[in-house]
Amino acid sequence: MSGVIMAAFNTIHAAIICGIFVLSENQNVKATGSDISNVDRPRCNVSHDNKLVNCSSLHLTSLSNVTIPDGVNILLLDHNNLSCINNFEFAKFPNLTHLDLSYNVVNSIEEDGFENMSSLRFLNLSHSIIEPSVLTRNSFRGLHNLKTLWLSNNSMTEYPDEALSRLTSLETLFINGVPDGEFGPGFRNLTKLTHLTVSGKIGFCNQTTLSAFTFNNTVFLEYLDVSKCLILHIENETFSQLRKLRTLDISGNFRLTFQSFGIGTYGLQFTNITTLKANHIVLRHTSCVVIRKAHVVHLFNTSLENLYIDDNEIVDVEMKALEHLPKTLRFVSAQRNKFSYGQYLRDLASLTGLEEIWLSGQPYPINVPNDDTVDDQTCAQSGTPYCFHDEIDERDVLESELQSRSVWYESETVSDRFSPLFNLSLPPNLKTIVSNFTQMAFQIGKIRFEASNLSYLDLSSNLVIFDNGYIRGLDNVTYIDLSNNLARKMSPTLLANSLNLRTLNMSYNFFGWQIQRDKKGEIFKNLTQLTELVISNNDLKGLRGDVLRDLYSLQILNVSNNGMYNFNAKINHLIHLQVIDCSHNQISWLSRKVMDDIKEIKSKVPNLTLHLQGNPLSCSCNQLPFLKWLLTSGITPDNMNGYYCLLPIANTSRRYILNKADFAKLIDEKTAECQNNFGLALGCASVFVAVIALMVSAIVYRYRWKLRYLYYAARLRYMTDNDAEEEQDQFAFDAFVSYADEDRGFVINDMRAHLEHDASMTLNIHHRDFMPGEPIASNIVGAIKKSRKTLVVLSQNFLNSYWCTYELRMAQMESISSGRDIIIIIMYESVPAKNIPPEFLHMLQSDSYIEYPHDEADSHIFWKHIGRALRHRSHRQNSISSSSQAVP
Repeated sequence: MSGVIMAAFNTIHAAIICGIFVLSENQNVKATGSDISNVDRPRCNVSHDNKLVNCSSLHLTSLSNVTIPDGVNILLLDHNNLSCINNFEFAKFPNLTHLDLSYNVVNSIEEDGFENMSSLRFLNLSHSIIEPSVLTRNSFRGLHNLKTLWLSNNSMTEYPDEALSRLTSLETLFINGVPDGEFGPGFRNLTKLTHLTVSGKIGFCNQTTLSAFTFNNTVFLEYLDVSKCLILHIENETFSQLRKLRTLDISGNFRLTFQSFGIGTYGLQFTNITTLKANHIVLRHTSCVVIRKAHVVHLFNTSLENLYIDDNEIVDVEMKALEHLPKTLRFVSAQRNKFSYGQYLRDLASLTGLEEIWLSGQPYPINVPNDDTVDDQTCAQSGTPYCFHDEIDERDVLESELQSRSVWYESETVSDRFSPLFNLSLPPNLKTIVSNFTQMAFQIGKIRFEASNLSYLDLSSNLVIFDNGYIRGLDNVTYIDLSNNLARKMSPTLLANSLNLRTLNMSYNFFGWQIQRDKKGEIFKNLTQLTELVISNNDLKGLRGDVLRDLYSLQILNVSNNGMYNFNAKINHLIHLQVIDCSHNQISWLSRKVMDDIKEIKSKVPNLTLHLQGNPLSCSCNQLPFLKWLLTSGITPDNMNGYYCLLPIANTSRRYILNKADFAKLIDEKTAECQNNFGLALGCASVFVAVIALMVSAIVYRYRWKLRYLYYAARLRYMTDNDAEEEQDQFAFDAFVSYADEDRGFVINDMRAHLEHDASMTLNIHHRDFMPGEPIASNIVGAIKKSRKTLVVLSQNFLNSYWCTYELRMAQMESISSGRDIIIIIMYESVPAKNIPPEFLHMLQSDSYIEYPHDEADSHIFWKHIGRALRHRSHRQNSISSSSQAVP
């Protein structure tokens, strides 16, 4: 019933807002009669049917100089200077249903001020009443059918029960919270009052205590909101009289604590409570917040279905405490807490009615506490400094913690006794788990979920490892989100048992290198029911072979934002495919085989769409058939916004495509150009091939003996040095320096002086050492491969530079492919964590870096550390070379 009332209330407000919008936007808005007769009078906006009149923000002091149609239904007089509601002020508007008098300065309401207003259903007096004495016993006389009343943000020292006692039809009331106030006997007449909001969210609330007498006269309430007040204590009988109560919101009372919460919930067992909101009832940054049995024991005999305990700094739950929650509980939201791994996980199965649980973490930066809150950080609920509260051996908890967080340890440091599967018994009816942004760090392949009805699993934005084992117990899951975990590898058998999976999101990871090597379809093996696959933002350079072999039901394939150069995967068996999103990659054309496969699929799925916007399509004569296919096959969307192609002139000139007509014009131009140049191009090509062949033959003949010598010398060297260290001969530079142009002075003046001149090291500096005429990307990769280390000069300018971030990504890929630890980060200036991309921030948090001291006194030590990081291998190489020269 409460839900229906609130829905109707929201609908009414939406209608008012829409009416205001229509009045402000309509070009044919009428003026009132007074506006026509006197242009100096205030101008109210009137709808065409005279049902809505907007007189807001006109600085009105009275209504005497404003003419309002008698048939008005909605009258908006907010944000004016009305000070008195005179007798029969609105009596001439018998059809008025909504009246907004908020944000005025009312200091008097005469006894007959609202007389003859039997049609009024909604009255807003918030931010208007400036003296408590304004509301008298007869202030609302005549409002017999009023349903909703706003009195928030007004001056009052007690709840005006006498003034409100005449509103016998009132259903919804918004009012300020009075310190230690009680709703007096006048509220006994309000037998239809079901929704009461005493919240700081809509005004101010100074209610510090809820006693056993606070709501004694509001026994018909179904919805009670006392959120964001200053409540410190709730007596155990506070809610006992509210037998019809279904929703209670005590959120935002951050000094309440769970101890007072537990006492206050005693009376809820006598109500019809179904929804309880207790978000942020603990002070920010409180340590060791633990949910105990005493905090929830009184909820067991309630009919609670929805529980919200977000933003409470919770780290643990006492063993067996979950067993005291009611079996009727279906939904739990415990987001933005600090849960650690504990024995309470084994008690989850006791919540037999639970269907959905949200455990999301912090998707935003955590604010540092100020001086006023630091002194309040002491947690009265904490037991020991490590928050061990259950009667179990602390060593068992530490071992379990180590097993769960083994991502922070090298594999050889984790004992074999942690390798068995961890059985996690979930509630039998649980369907949805959302646990993102929690910084969970564990190997998911070592968990067996026991949940037969689980269908939705969101583990995105964590630090989960997927490279070993497989997930058990998710046979009926249809949606899995593993995105943004910074994972580098996925076990080919991880999802082998998820045979009913429909949607898989793997975006924002580093699976690209593994997927592009998977030509046999091992990663997505057995996912025959999958309809949507998202692998965008994975640094995937190519898709080929049978990687999509078992995805017979696939409808949406998203490989966007990967920097992908080719798309050659076999897709002719994907006869249900509707969307192929390859946008924002580096694809210049598609092979004939892929175009034929897409054509075959489109004959069965006419609405199949291929997205290639943001790719550098080739506008050369060789790719003219591909361009014509894009135009005539119907595969591209009608709106080609974002499409462009590179013209053959140095492949740097872009031709942006506005729409299909513009695309057709471009193709016609290229067709004519290619036909005119075909004969000339053929002749030039023939001469060129002949000249090259002659030159190659001459060179081979001239240097035939020297070439033979070099061949055997290289072969011998390979055979003798095959077991030597990989870094002995292959590096031309000690370090490649990656820096922004704005920081060039630091590299040229300081770094070269200390490392090249003083330490005799060789640096690869792109302004000096890059090969002219080579593509920038090729120069970058070559410099990284030819350098033993990569020195990153990290600054805000570096993060703002596309090529700088590209260099760091390439260094990461080289480190992964070669197994060498090559990246050394110099924190040249302080950069806020929010400005650093997640993959780079993870690198800073997991690897060491060195800050550049801008104090000259510390400069010598800084360069000494940098030199030491590079010197040990170069010295080793020099010693080996010297030894080699000494051999006769």
